[in-house]
Amino acid sequence: DMIFMDAAKGQYIHFLDSDDLLEPSALEELYEAANSRNLDVLYFDGRAIYENPDLEYKHPYYSTAYEYSSDVPDVMTGSQLFAQMRGDRKYRVSPCLAIYRRGYILQKKLRFFEGINHEDNIFTFACMLYADRVSHVKGKYLLRRVHAHSIMTAKPTFLHSYGYLTACMQIYEVIKTIPYDKELYGVMTAELESNVRLAQGCFGQLEDVGAVLKRLNELERFYYQYVISKTSELVTQERLKKEKRMSCISKKIKGGILCCQDHGYIYTTRYFFQKIRFRFLKH
Repeated sequence: DMIFMDAAKGQYIHFLDSDDLLEPSALEELYEAANSRNLDVLYFDGRAIYENPDLEYKHPYYSTAYEYSSDVPDVMTGSQLFAQMRGDRKYRVSPCLAIYRRGYILQKKLRFFEGINHEDNIFTFACMLYADRVSHVKGKYLLRRVHAHSIMTAKPTFLHSYGYLTACMQIYEVIKTIPYDKELYGVMTAELESNVRLAQGCFGQLEDVGAVLKRLNELERFYYQYVISKTSELVTQERLKKEKRMSCISKKIKGGILCCQDHGYIYTTRYFFQKIRFRFLKH
């Protein structure tokens, strides 16, 4: 990606994963919209294409993950759009869902963190928070493939865990450079906490965390021990308290309540009806 960005000569840059597609008119229409408003970044939507029905059953989240239906002004700052999207639970980390003014990328020295998975989490966060002029259009220009061997659906490995750990550390570094604003800090730290939970989930599924920790440098081990691990213990304790208070409620209802608390009622409702639909189709 760094070689590509250094070699690029166009006014705007777009990043497209090798297994995804764009609608035929996408770049022309997006360029016209971005250039006419002199935008640093223009965000847009996409739709998921599942490799098979089983993946759709296992990962219903992606069916609407790349859509954002709220209205956005013609021009706003990146921090304003981030706060709005994060408040709507529709902030998307995929850099494929935007085109970027090359001058802005060069001016801010924005680059992908090399050698890790989930580098998108760092790049997209920094790109949005540093931008002065951004907007969003509702066109579903990106066709995102969901397949069994993608990073999104693969079983967590060391690279997944290390990627989220690095994302947490780098997102924190970006937050420290943003002028203080109480409301903005609330949504930025919420995004940091979200990455911490993702790191916890990945580390929690590894067979030998001790062996993994030996591969980290001192700063990374410190961050794991005092942020990822400690926070995980507190979350687990709080979750156990919640489950104890709900011991008289059926398992399915309990799971629904916890899912709603973690992901919001919109995701929970969609997930519930998605499971019912697939069970109906199987029978």
